[in-house]
Amino acid sequence: MQLTNYSIAHSFEFEYVKNDKVRVTAKCKHPSCRWRVHCSRVGLGPYFQIKSLNNIHSCGGGISTNGHPRASQRWVGEITRTKLIDTPLYRPIDIVKDVFRDYGIQLPYHKAWHGKEVACKDLHGDESLSFDNLRWYADAVMATNPGSYVELECTPNDHRFRSFFVCFGASVIGFETGCRPLLFLDETFFKSKYQIILLGIIAKNGDEGFFPLAFSVVDEETEDNWTWTLTCLKKIISTDQTITFISDRGKGLMLAIPGVFPTSHHSYCLRHLKMNFREKLLQLLDVAAYELKMEDYTRALTHMSRYSEQAAKWVDDSDPNHWANALFSGERYGEMYSNYDESFNSWILEARNLPIIQMVDHIRIQMMEMMYRRRNESSNWETFLCPSIMEKLQKIQADSRGLQVRCSDEVHFEVRGRRNEAVNLIERTCTCRRWQVYGLPCVHACAAVWKINGSIHEYCSHYFRTDLYRQAYAAAILPVVGDQRTEGEESNIIIKPPLTKIRPWRKTKNRIASQADPDAVTLYRCSRCKGFGHNRKTYRNPIA
Repeated sequence: MQLTNYSIAHSFEFEYVKNDKVRVTAKCKHPSCRWRVHCSRVGLGPYFQIKSLNNIHSCGGGISTNGHPRASQRWVGEITRTKLIDTPLYRPIDIVKDVFRDYGIQLPYHKAWHGKEVACKDLHGDESLSFDNLRWYADAVMATNPGSYVELECTPNDHRFRSFFVCFGASVIGFETGCRPLLFLDETFFKSKYQIILLGIIAKNGDEGFFPLAFSVVDEETEDNWTWTLTCLKKIISTDQTITFISDRGKGLMLAIPGVFPTSHHSYCLRHLKMNFREKLLQLLDVAAYELKMEDYTRALTHMSRYSEQAAKWVDDSDPNHWANALFSGERYGEMYSNYDESFNSWILEARNLPIIQMVDHIRIQMMEMMYRRRNESSNWETFLCPSIMEKLQKIQADSRGLQVRCSDEVHFEVRGRRNEAVNLIERTCTCRRWQVYGLPCVHACAAVWKINGSIHEYCSHYFRTDLYRQAYAAAILPVVGDQRTEGEESNIIIKPPLTKIRPWRKTKNRIASQADPDAVTLYRCSRCKGFGHNRKTYRNPIA
């Protein structure tokens, strides 16, 4: 390998005179050149020592082309393997640039791509065999992390992978002791040969950060797979409190959530609803969605109908009780978007490029390190509430100054500002409804608390407290170690990868040129299914 690197870097070709386990002799490939090197092995180790070297090229040296015959796919795999360990997102185009900078040769893109595939296979093994190792991983997680729940499901006849659910015991403890009963659901596609999909279940901590609770890897996003995932979740979390789910109106979710959690609330992500609106109507939709009172929501909808009766009718037909503040019956603490799942998807970007078992363990390591880091950071907090909540509360308190407060008793107050609102400190309500919706005292409640010289911190939701945040990260995800089970060990059944599905595609409208046409375009050949007319990125044929 070192001799190959040297010849590529110095632009000459060599050939072996002798190449065995104890000695290597090579010379320049030009017949009249006197360049020659002889090495012998040092003891029984992996190193060779140069014994003689004529380092002068009497042929003049140099290869006139931009490439090099020794720059094979295997060579590319060898030089990129180390970088792929630290940077799974290392792209073939970056390999081309780095090879040109370091070795001065122009590497074809396809050779860089295949070289990366060689390196990935050396690092992670055959991707098709990683599905069978999930059985070992499930047992290892259950043995090393008490309270965890892992479930693997395969097709009954041909034993192909269908779904894999993972929830660590530390995450369950953290969610039930330190997070509000609010879960974000979303899917993300993996850049895998087998088109697997991750279904994420994300909670929210007291400092407005995302808290990964559980996830499942499935062969496709369907109602059955969402139902199976939520059923696994229901087995490990407490059902004493009503949970609010926030998601897009994805495949199967609208039926799976009420089917598994019939008493829960389902909020639609506002961003996905807004995709169907023009810019002017977007502003009107935002107004209608964020209004807290029913009369204000009705007024906003009437205003929208003046611009577009069709848009107002669409809003009425879109189940506004699942997304409009004035109509939503659950507690979602002001969350209108599923941004926390999007943050989780970005957070696992590197893991999405790995085979399934390495991907699952990569996410576990990320979760383990995140819990350790946040546990240590929160130990230095000195405030009663989490830092981000303190910032919000300070702004609310500043806005409450100047409001007139009239006392009915020590519990009931009338607060006069732009509107007159009634505050009840015992029930923690205000007729503006902001306190009930967001979990933080509104400006009217702040003014009432100041009137009686009370502490505003005591009237915030307990989910925002620093001590509960620390409880969320008190438990630790423990290391999962051991050797992966080899193919067929301890079982005659081998879990096979899933059959890739034919993806939806738009019908081709352009004329397909005949072979007799002199301007006919050469058909591409897919490197995955070996079919013609498409490449591996746009393929439509299923892979067995």
